[in-house]
Amino acid sequence: ILVSEPGRAFLHEQLIEYIWPDTGYDQALSFLRARIHNLRQKLEPNSKSSHSIIETIAGGYRFRLTDECHIDTIQFAKLLKQAERAKEEEAYAEALELYERAIERYGGEYLPEDRYEEWARDWRRLFEGMYVQALVDLAECCVCEGQHRRAVELCRQAYTLDPYSEDIYRNAMTYAHLMGNSNQALRIYEECCEVMRAEQGKDPDRDTKTLRDQIASGHVPGIDPEYKRPVIL
Repeated sequence: ILVSEPGRAFLHEQLIEYIWPDTGYDQALSFLRARIHNLRQKLEPNSKSSHSIIETIAGGYRFRLTDECHIDTIQFAKLLKQAERAKEEEAYAEALELYERAIERYGGEYLPEDRYEEWARDWRRLFEGMYVQALVDLAECCVCEGQHRRAVELCRQAYTLDPYSEDIYRNAMTYAHLMGNSNQALRIYEECCEVMRAEQGKDPDRDTKTLRDQIASGHVPGIDPEYKRPVIL
């Protein structure tokens, strides 16, 4: 909880409500102090400093970032910002590398051992959303570098995690079409149909159907002619 928001002060009452909501306050406070003591020993076993990275503040605690402290979620977010900046500047090769490093840093579901803890749910959704968007943006960079096949696979990964986002299906369909594989694009449309009908009881929206019809006819207006030709891998 503390590491999820470095620098934020959490009061005893907040931490107790998160972890021991059904325990009497005095007993829960004793549990909390013991947990903080153990946490400090694990994080700084050899520290002789009185300035712990788990700081005691009036009525609570906070996590203090130091130069020696590396948190994967912070590094993930930092790499994504750098990648987004490179993409905006059309430095696609640089953006590719940065997105790949960010995706590697993500490493999977946030705190899976706390999957059912209410305090962790918002953070899990946030980081998963950032990861999905990173896959989508990386796919776009791949297309700009002529790597259409990889772009389609990245979109598949993205809509597996976010199966109701038709924008991602449309991206995958477009990239498959650009690669010259209209049959694959139409299969992706059918995947979208199956998910929407099974889970939401409806067909894909008009934009997705229109793209499907355009691909089936062999002509998709508005495709950027500046995309690089596909790289055959």
